Amino acid sequence: MRIAKLKIFLLFYTIISIVSCSKDDSNTPTNVETEKWVISAKHNDGSRYEYSYHKNLLTKVTNIKQDGSIEESMVIYNANNTINKYGNNNYEYDNNGILIGYNQYSIEGYKGPSMSSRVSVYDKNSSYGDPVMHLRLNNLGRVVYKEVPNDHYINYFYDESGNIIKEEYWHRQDILLNTIYYEYSETQNPFYGQLESIYIQRFIRMNSPVVFLNGYEFPYQKKNIRKVTYFSEINGEPEYYEHIDYSYTYNSDSDPISIEAVYSNNSNPFKLDLEYNK
Repeated sequence: MRIAKLKIFLLFYTIISIVSCSKDDSNTPTNVETEKWVISAKHNDGSRYEYSYHKNLLTKVTNIKQDGSIEESMVIYNANNTINKYGNNNYEYDNNGILIGYNQYSIEGYKGPSMSSRVSVYDKNSSYGDPVMHLRLNNLGRVVYKEVPNDHYINYFYDESGNIIKEEYWHRQDILLNTIYYEYSETQNPFYGQLESIYIQRFIRMNSPVVFLNGYEFPYQKKNIRKVTYFSEINGEPEYYEHIDYSYTYNSDSDPISIEAVYSNNSNPFKLDLEYNK
């Protein structure tokens, strides 16, 4: 069971490549400047995602499934380019364009993408009035701590470029359960640079290990993953270990056009082929 969960979790991180950076000029994504974006991501099981853009902003995600069925998610923006609606999610902002809620959830304490803060998330439909999640952010506005009260909490560690390099999953009684380490290439994540106004909501929902072939589920990773190493522990002793190595094929512009993941337990490789607008 742990092996299956690990595969799913790491497939998720394969495509979204890993996490975030500050908003200063030195960290402006190259693909934003050149208006070059992924328009198709095809998985080796036959399914694929197609992406549409307008004026350099993602406007539609089309999921073509293995059985040929199609599911479309529209991305609708406000006048200041904050996202009003993405698929079935609706977003609320204050007068300064700071996200304060989505769907039935309200977000309190969030100060924006360039200020540290402690954030609490509430379910508007709950009669108890207690938060369903707590977050703590660093001074670049990225999550370093996520807690589900009375259940578990996660610590996130970043490198100097803003990529997550380690995650620690803890039981609420301060028992370390899992540790995941990430290593990166020097190449740009082709999905990086979109959906910035809803970063907090995307991080909130990035909790369960689910396969996402769609790189825009969490497009906040600056670099591409090179290796992931997973440790599961009981009473401080390693119970399970696995690593996954990622290899890339690039075009003449150093954009990844093919991504393959090879597992240490010899399970079937995962492969994704990417196509760009130019």
